[in-house]
Amino acid sequence: MNKTIPILATIIFMTASAATGPSLNAKTDPNVQKMFDRGKGYYMSTDYSMAIHYFRGALALDPKHFDSLHYMGGALYHTGDSQGAIEYYTKALEVNPNSYYTFYKRGQTKYYEKRVAEAVDDYSKALTIKRDFLESLYARGLAYIDLGEQQKAIDDFLLYLLADPGNYKVWYLKGFALYKKGEKDAALKDFNRAKSLSRTQLPNYADDINPFSVHYKEKIAAKEKNKEKQKDFKKEEKVKGKSDERSKSF
Repeated sequence: MNKTIPILATIIFMTASAATGPSLNAKTDPNVQKMFDRGKGYYMSTDYSMAIHYFRGALALDPKHFDSLHYMGGALYHTGDSQGAIEYYTKALEVNPNSYYTFYKRGQTKYYEKRVAEAVDDYSKALTIKRDFLESLYARGLAYIDLGEQQKAIDDFLLYLLADPGNYKVWYLKGFALYKKGEKDAALKDFNRAKSLSRTQLPNYADDINPFSVHYKEKIAAKEKNKEKQKDFKKEEKVKGKSDERSKSF
């Protein structure tokens, strides 16, 4: 039996919005702290350009200031510089390798960049440090679906649901993974459970679209593009058929 299950079954989940892991900045130079605090204020108000300006200022004074490195990663991500974000998260982890949340955020950035297997590795590292970190369990399960490793996804979602049985997204995703495995009866039960917990419309599994994947819009667009190609092909075939008929009449 997985030893993680009883641990997860008894936890009270704490949101990780500020959980960057153990901070190493207890003896920070006041000037560095002041620069960081200004940057964080701008970060929290979503003015990421100004946040980056102040984080750079803090890091110019102390290149190993963990919080500045971590938040710089987040600010760069929000301005569209995913590679820069990954670099700063990596620098933060060199300073504090026990920051489960930084591993998670680096994993998220890689996932958005479709580096899914690398994202799984970071989510797993986060869970090695903090086994009850539900955000990473959820994200890893989602990534496993994208990788086609449905049973691993199901296992992660089962662990998640032991701690938070009311999460309709996780019920839906577990059902989606079961559907992809061919276990349609079990999938339907999870789908109905998700529907009963959710107030939103959920797509049927037969649509083969996972609405909680960050890449689902691209998949929908690809399907629509394929439909248009099929329409064009049918039109061409119809025109070609008429042309052949005319040729035969001469």
